[in-house]
Amino acid sequence: MINISRNRFLVINILSLSGVTILGITGYRYLRAFNKADAESFLFAALLIALVIIVFFSHALIKSRNISREMAKLIHLSSIGGFTPGTSLKRLGKLGEQINDLYYHLNSMSKKRSMKITSQAALLDFITTNAQIPVVTTDSTGRILYSSKTLLDRNNTAKNEIINKEIEHLLPNINIATVYNEMSVSHTVFKYTEDKEPVEIYPITGEGNEIAYLVFVFGKHMIQLTHVKDIKPKSIYSFLKRVVSR
Repeated sequence: MINISRNRFLVINILSLSGVTILGITGYRYLRAFNKADAESFLFAALLIALVIIVFFSHALIKSRNISREMAKLIHLSSIGGFTPGTSLKRLGKLGEQINDLYYHLNSMSKKRSMKITSQAALLDFITTNAQIPVVTTDSTGRILYSSKTLLDRNNTAKNEIINKEIEHLLPNINIATVYNEMSVSHTVFKYTEDKEPVEIYPITGEGNEIAYLVFVFGKHMIQLTHVKDIKPKSIYSFLKRVVSR
């Protein structure tokens, strides 16, 4: 399959059609002085070639328009959950088969990634829950994702009462925006105090060195980290495992 823009395709076909037409007329005028039958045959051949170019050009435009319409339908169906590649792509012929193969490949990768994310979330929940110190993990906005049982017991609260709540639910006076902005620059531990209780906040950075998680450790605990700025989402497990043993 040759990839070419529609405008360039139009220019090529117009130039080809013009060239054949001009060649046919010029040849007819030249040959007519010698043999009228040969001149007419030459002109007829030129017109026939021009007709073939027009048919080819029209067929390509119609097929391109149909493909664009079918792709627009597929995008719409996929957005509302009604996409069935086995039947929806048959109308596109060979191209449809290739798109179908690509769809199943990407769908398989998406399922594997989804399963990996789910298992990682379960692992994070397990590790945080069994931590021996009061600790919670939040996203970058301060929404609580995981909490240790030690923290729940200390606060005499149930897990479902704080999960998906803002960190202000535990630390009413904290300004999470200020904490986030400071750690986005320093990428080091942020030390905070609430009602005379020390709280250490550890940034977990992801792609582009953006903060992905915040780990709040309540109270004074010896957590040894050599390079906090080097902690990535993949190594958050090793970090929390160290917390579990404290």
